[in-house]
Amino acid sequence: MKFNLKISCLLFVLLFNRLAFSQSQYFEKLNLKENILQVADSYAIDGDWKNAILLYYEYLYRFPEDSTVPVIYYKIAAVYKRSNKLDLAQSYLQKVVDKYSNSKYDLESRMRLAFFLFEKGDYDSSLIYSVCQPEFPFKIITAYNLIALD
Repeated sequence: MKFNLKISCLLFVLLFNRLAFSQSQYFEKLNLKENILQVADSYAIDGDWKNAILLYYEYLYRFPEDSTVPVIYYKIAAVYKRSNKLDLAQSYLQKVVDKYSNSKYDLESRMRLAFFLFEKGDYDSSLIYSVCQPEFPFKIITAYNLIALD
């Protein structure tokens, strides 16, 4: 009986140590793509901009032809924006506009760029860009730019 109690205690201690002091993240799936994005998104949420960017770049390096590449560019732009590197954020938004103009990301990427310029306070650039776009949502951004410029 004592032997079983000692083994039970030992197993409990080992299990507790592994759960309490585990230094690896828990992954719901064994999909490398999803795991890289899960960790990168976690870093971005926690404000660890450097590691988030590094993992997003790693994703782009490993999967350059993946269908989610434009989304990764949006995520990189968002991290750069939150870390106050606005020129880099704008360049990644522009990259999606330039590279994916004939895709399902076309309207969204142009909207994100116009709104980014507005949020950045670059009302002149946002106005010029919005006026040139034919879709109705850009008229709203144009109106906001005109209001901001008086």
